[in-house]
Formats: sequence, C-alpha cells, structure tokens
Amino acid sequence: MILINLFCIHKVLCSINGRKSKAVALHTVTNEDGIQVTAEEFRDLLYIPESGEWPGVGREYECERILNGLAKIRELSIAEHFNFPVDLDSFPDYAIHIEYPIDLNTIFERLQSLYYRRVNSIQWDVRKIESNASKYNEAKSDIVKKAMLLCEVLLEFINDTDCTNPMPIYKRLERSRNEAQSDLNASNYNTRTRRTTEIFDNR
Repeated sequence: MILINLFCIHKVLCSINGRKSKAVALHTVTNEDGIQVTAEEFRDLLYIPESGEWPGVGREYECERILNGLAKIRELSIAEHFNFPVDLDSFPDYAIHIEYPIDLNTIFERLQSLYYRRVNSIQWDVRKIESNASKYNEAKSDIVKKAMLLCEVLLEFINDTDCTNPMPIYKRLERSRNEAQSDLNASNYNTRTRRTTEIFDNR
C-alpha cells in the first residue's frame, strides 16, 4: 500500500504547473517498500475544481492574486497579532478555548500550495480569525476590533476578483470605522452633558 501525503501532492502541483512558490517541489515519494510515485502519477490524483468553485479566471490565478494582496495586508498594523500562530507558551489556555486555530501565515502557505479546493474555504478560514479573536478576548478589546477590520478588508478583497491592491479597501474601511467611532464618541459626550445639565437644573 502506498501512503501519499496530500500536502506533498499540492507541492508537486506547484512544480508541474510552473508556479513560483516558496514550497519545495517533491517530484517523487517513496514508501517504506521503496516504491516511487512520480509527478505524473500524482497528476491523476489531483483535485480538479468544479464549475462555480472558483471565479472564471481559475484557481491558480485567483490564488496568486489573493497571495499578492495578502502579502500587503500582512504588513499592516491591524495584522500584527494574526500573522502567525498564537504562542501557546504565553497563552497556554488558547488551545482549550479555540478548537480551530488559524493565522495569516497558515492561510498564506495554503494559498501557495493550492491547498484550498474552493474559494469559500479561504473565506471560511478568514472568518475564523475574527471569530477566534472574539471568542478568546473581551468583546470591545482593541485586538477584536483589529480582527474585525482585518477580516472585513480581506473578505472584500477576496470577493472583488478585479482588485489587485487591497490598500484602497483598507483605507476606506478604516476611515469609515474612525468616522463611526467619532460620531459615537460625540453622541455619548452629548448624552452625558445633557444628563449633567438636567441634574443641576433639577436641584
């Protein structure tokens, strides 16, 4: 029986199709009996996307587009807490509360290796970043707010198949959130001021 690692299969795919990837291409896999499985044999085992699972441009093009955009997003300050897996030495209870840990680097590597069978799977991983942050941290904490903005930017970028630069999306959404927060702060201030005035007027 030949045991084949699916992650290796995706790495072989990168080599077969000539995609530039940091993943190391493995052209053969040898089992314990010394039987080799070639790249051509791997090809027959690869998943072929079905209609509707990816935009018309295809999986490879779309993964490359999202990879390039994700690389830019990872440089933003809102991404700093989510770029790599949570350090379990610093937060040992994280694995107890979070059943599906995910981070931007893992998503990045999965895109590189064509791990995702459909674009909906990428979106699901992105949403888990926000839900994990909300589950583990205080609802109104800064890290949760950053996770919400990060995921909103990523999801809008992924959905806009014509977009190659997510920075305008980020700037627009950040400006919108800042304006909404300013309006909320002003409203809260006016409410407190009105209540204080009413208290003194009733004395």
